[in-house]
Amino acid sequence: MARPMHCRFSMSIFMAFSIPWFVQSVTLQSDIEALQSLINGIDPNLIPPSSFLNTWEFGADPCDSTGGIFLGILCTEPQNNISRVSIIDLDESGYDGFLSVAIGNLTELTTLQISNNKFRGPIPISLYNLQKLNTLSLSRNFFTGSLPHEIQRLKRLVSLDLSDNSLSGSIPERISLLRSLNFLSLSNNQLTGQIPNLSNLWQLNTLDLSSNNLHGTLPHFPLNLRTLILSHNGLSGHISTLGAMTSLKTLDLSGNRFSGSITGEIVMLPNLNRINASLNSFTVVEVAQIPGGESQLQVLDMHGNTLSGHLPVNLVTYGNLTEVNLGSNLFSGQIPEEYGGKLGSEWRSLFLDHNYLVGTLPSEFTDGGGAYVRGSVAQNCLTRCPLNVRWCRGGQRSASRCNAQNGNTTVESNF
Repeated sequence: MARPMHCRFSMSIFMAFSIPWFVQSVTLQSDIEALQSLINGIDPNLIPPSSFLNTWEFGADPCDSTGGIFLGILCTEPQNNISRVSIIDLDESGYDGFLSVAIGNLTELTTLQISNNKFRGPIPISLYNLQKLNTLSLSRNFFTGSLPHEIQRLKRLVSLDLSDNSLSGSIPERISLLRSLNFLSLSNNQLTGQIPNLSNLWQLNTLDLSSNNLHGTLPHFPLNLRTLILSHNGLSGHISTLGAMTSLKTLDLSGNRFSGSITGEIVMLPNLNRINASLNSFTVVEVAQIPGGESQLQVLDMHGNTLSGHLPVNLVTYGNLTEVNLGSNLFSGQIPEEYGGKLGSEWRSLFLDHNYLVGTLPSEFTDGGGAYVRGSVAQNCLTRCPLNVRWCRGGQRSASRCNAQNGNTTVESNF
């Protein structure tokens, strides 16, 4: 059992030296030296007085301290009168510097959490010697370089968060050997290449690879995945394989180059409550009728594709749906009367703008519940959609453009 040892740093003259001779050390000497090396890698002028590191006073023993010193450090229970540092959990004080290679000497470390600071440079290779780590969070820093294959050594990792850095290169295939992973986020970096096969990560619940430069088609994912976020990459191809992932709750594919169909199997996944497939090149969305409104789907965002045909009327059978965005597509035909019945009672947001819809605006959009729903039907081919109606603000398309898109149908819009 680890016991909490409060630990923070004061920038004293002892910082660069080993613990004084008159203090009987409980902490392993190499651990003390590693902590000293860690703080020596940080600009002392940027350590705030109220920060954790300002309480790290090496006149005391890190694992035998009480009160308000050595905040952010936890240690193991003594074995043969020696304790080891097991947790480093720094506060978000904007520490600016480099992560010392001596971090690799803290071989009993189970948690390293230094998020939301200004650490920079490459992640030391020695860090991958910490084979007891189960939580590694270096997010929201300025780390650079690539992820080496040595990452496979961290086989006890449950949570790995390297998001919001400047990491580059490809995702190493050997990351699939980290089979205890429950959470993996590499988002907001500069990673390139294809996503490797991750199906062996059978305990993984959350995977976030968004906002990188990844390309290629979808690999095999673990079937138990609950959150899959791949937005803002250059991924392409079809997504039909996702229809087998029955545990999915959140799916975000936005801002890629996916094409083909969003299949009914995906839309009807039993636990799925959010789909964002916007800003892609999908041409078809299959929406089957849900008997009894049993779907968990709450948010459906498919704007910015090339979806065509009539609006999917079966959406009204999805009893938990509250937000719908089908804007900026190629939908034609009339707005289903059934949509009007959902406004205000269940649907709180409905965007159908920038399509080629014809006909008139159902009365529910201007009366009753429609007055309290966010949305737009601007830039369509509707008749009698005056600009003083909130839903119509932004006008309609020109008659010539509507007629060109909708074939021989004559459109008389009031713009």
